[in-house]
Amino acid sequence: MKYKRLFFILTAVTSLLRLLVVGRIGLGDDEAHYFAYSRFLDLSFYDHPPAIGYIIKISTLVFGNNEFAVRLPAVVFFIGISFLVFQLARKMFDERVAFWSVALLNVTPVFSFLGAVLTVPDAPLAFFWMAFIYLFWRTVQGSNASLWYALGALLGVGLLSKYNAILLVPSAALFLLFSPRHRRWLFEKEPYFALGIAFLLFVPVIMWNLENGWASFGFQLRHGFGGSAPVFSALLLGRSLGAQAGYISPLLFILHALVLALLGIRAFAGRDEKALFLFSFSFPTLFLFNAVASFNEILPHWPATGYLTLTIAVAKYSVDSWQKGRWFFKGFSVAAWALAIFLSLLIPVQALFKVVPVGKFLPAEERAKIEDGITKEEKADITNEIYGWPVAGKKIAEYIAGAPEPKPFIFTHRHYIASQLTFYVPGHPRIY
Repeated sequence: MKYKRLFFILTAVTSLLRLLVVGRIGLGDDEAHYFAYSRFLDLSFYDHPPAIGYIIKISTLVFGNNEFAVRLPAVVFFIGISFLVFQLARKMFDERVAFWSVALLNVTPVFSFLGAVLTVPDAPLAFFWMAFIYLFWRTVQGSNASLWYALGALLGVGLLSKYNAILLVPSAALFLLFSPRHRRWLFEKEPYFALGIAFLLFVPVIMWNLENGWASFGFQLRHGFGGSAPVFSALLLGRSLGAQAGYISPLLFILHALVLALLGIRAFAGRDEKALFLFSFSFPTLFLFNAVASFNEILPHWPATGYLTLTIAVAKYSVDSWQKGRWFFKGFSVAAWALAIFLSLLIPVQALFKVVPVGKFLPAEERAKIEDGITKEEKADITNEIYGWPVAGKKIAEYIAGAPEPKPFIFTHRHYIASQLTFYVPGHPRIY
């Protein structure tokens, strides 16, 4: 009961802090892009399925076209993710591990800020991903076969959020295949009906692609896997792992890797069903994206869903090591958590106050080089994209208002500039 109360306190306090912050930070380029989705709703879009556009549309209809309304869904989804992680960890272990699992989510930068504040497709994806996993555990632990149909619905809505949701299928199959107690489900009709339900929900996206020359599927295949034959690159893989370490927090990233290896050993050598379950919903996603990263550049948040269930295992390991672990493992775990807490606090402070001159860490000869019209020193700090757009929007509106008839229209050479101006030019005009 103590840890359940702590969970509610932690969730309430962190959610309130996020609600106080989300309206004070300008939209990132991607968020502005998805706001543009909400202005022109469709069955799907060029780079993502449609859910994020409809989610932002609902929020802005209620709260208006402002940063708070665009970001509110991310905060709400993260509350749901926290609840699902708590419930799954509680059922698998106990309330103590459940609380620390949610605490770990809240100090892991990719979740605590990027996942809980920014409204991008990964926010609904992570929610439906965790909902699927939680219900899948309940399904295989119980005897209610009808839950498979709800799993199909969750998979379908997950696919409407982001294509990555398809990785739930091999993850679930891996668990069933190597679990003697639950392998029978591979020979039952319910899992396949669940796939049928997911497919039916995904049909609108297929229809949109059919009508548009398979544009979205083609884009994601090129974007994700590259446009040429794969050639292994240790440099690309190293850069990807380094970027993921930054998003997870460096020491915490090492801890996740160690725990993943430990899960694998316990799952297959030790026949540990809980280890197999957590491994099955972590390893396939992490393996796939890091395999791709060995020949094509990926973004560090793409594998993030693979870390969700792994978080529970890391929390379990951490709690156990604090109580009875050897001094080295206990010390490393504490240091990993401490660094993660520091970084998770630094990110929103940097976004609000720009306390760290990120670009100054580049070599002197690199700082002045121009990319996309700005210096590398300016581009190095990714928080720069959230500044300046309200002023730019106001200036453009003033220019158009003072221009003679016929009034000029606005066009730009980059989609992210068009998206930012769509949000920040008063009246939200169409930008070309």
